[in-house]
Amino acid sequence: MTIGYLRVSTGKQHPANQQDEIRRFSQSRDMTIDRWVTEVASGKKKESDRRLGMLLRRMKRGDTLVVTEVSRLSRTLTEIMSIMGTCLRKGIRLYTTKEKYSFDDSINSKVLCFAFGLVAEIEHSLINRRLIEAHAREEALRNMPRLPSAEYGMIENGTFTVR
Repeated sequence: MTIGYLRVSTGKQHPANQQDEIRRFSQSRDMTIDRWVTEVASGKKKESDRRLGMLLRRMKRGDTLVVTEVSRLSRTLTEIMSIMGTCLRKGIRLYTTKEKYSFDDSINSKVLCFAFGLVAEIEHSLINRRLIEAHAREEALRNMPRLPSAEYGMIENGTFTVR
């Protein structure tokens, strides 16, 4: 069985782009997607707490899971490694459409699983760091003292006078 897995983080996002990309990928490989699994869940949420966990438990040796990118599985290295380990252990083939990678039980796949999981976690960490820095800057700007407006007074020769 070949399954297309679609995950968006919020209900405001639409999985249609992921589905179109997986369709194009499967057609280019003469594959048929037998079932689509869609969920709205943060990539930070544990696989076992998502539909993905139930899906992986039900999949069997020889089944195929297709996702648009590794980050659709999870945002953390340990979770990605766990999911890929489950796929490798159960003999589930995993394809990513954007990177055009295939993960199976070969040593090359095992090395790639580790490398891509690491890259995904580093990227997510950098994004979080930039967001935290941006929020800190916004907060600092909000708390900066403001010059009084002209309707309250004037600054002449460095002295503020009230009207």
